[in-house]
Amino acid sequence: MLTRGSAPDIAVPESNAGGRATVRIRIQVMVDALGRADVRTLQLSGIVGTQDRIAIERWIESVTFRPAMRNGEPVSGVWAMTLAARVVRR
Repeated sequence: MLTRGSAPDIAVPESNAGGRATVRIRIQVMVDALGRADVRTLQLSGIVGTQDRIAIERWIESVTFRPAMRNGEPVSGVWAMTLAARVVRR
C-alpha cells in the first residue's frame, strides 16, 4: 500500500493502443521492510514506452510504501497495481 505519493499520468500513443480508449499497465516491485521499493525488481506488463518506464521508475523511487507484515513485524514483499494509461493522439 502506498503511504505517500500518487501514480504518474501515463499517456500511450494512439498508434500503440490497438483502438482502445485506455490501456492498462501492470506494475510489480519488491518493497523492503522499511517501505522502500527496489527499482531493480520492477516488472511492467502492457504497452509501456521508454519514457513511460522512466516516469514509473522515478515515481516508484519517490513514493513510500507500507511494508508487508508477518506476525506483527514489517517484512519485504511484492507490491502490485494496475495503472490505467490515457491514449493520446501524437
